[in-house]
Amino acid sequence: MLTQQSPQELSQVKLALEREQRVVRFRGLVYIFWGLIVAKCFLAEWAVQVYRMPFSSLYVWMPTMIFAAVCTWVYAGAALKETPTRPLTGKYVSAIWGGCLMACVLLTTLAIGAANISLTILPAMFAVVIGVGYFIHSVIDHRFLFKLTAYGWWAACVALSLQTSVNNFAWFALAILLLQTAPTTWLHINGRSKG
Repeated sequence: MLTQQSPQELSQVKLALEREQRVVRFRGLVYIFWGLIVAKCFLAEWAVQVYRMPFSSLYVWMPTMIFAAVCTWVYAGAALKETPTRPLTGKYVSAIWGGCLMACVLLTTLAIGAANISLTILPAMFAVVIGVGYFIHSVIDHRFLFKLTAYGWWAACVALSLQTSVNNFAWFALAILLLQTAPTTWLHINGRSKG
């Protein structure tokens, strides 16, 4: 039996849907931005090591990450100013990717701390973590594209594990562009054209 919705209830539902759409658009742009930033850093890491540049790659990573974090923080403050609460799925998605980020930071710290581990294996390890993130995200979001992307990341992990050369950094940058930035951009453009 259908019940008649009051105009106030309908306006609340509409407002909630608009807020959720705003959060989804914000999240998409942040994923695109960070994908480009991280791909640039891995490509720069590759160039620094291959061409034996006279400076540490730390001078590429640190300023870029600080700049990107400040930009994200400022953009989040402006974009989500009118959205005091996030939908529950948004909280789950944030938790998934926050956990993946923490796993990548811990793997990096362990690899740097262990003298006998080559840092060129890190991209393969990151690919596993990102694949897990996309797979879980696909279960929550019910998007086949995310499940396909997870399989792509796991295939990239296998390919990156077969070699342990500095070229892994460049290949990982390409994987970020193809398996993270491109699908997210496609979803963002497709979502805006429908919305």
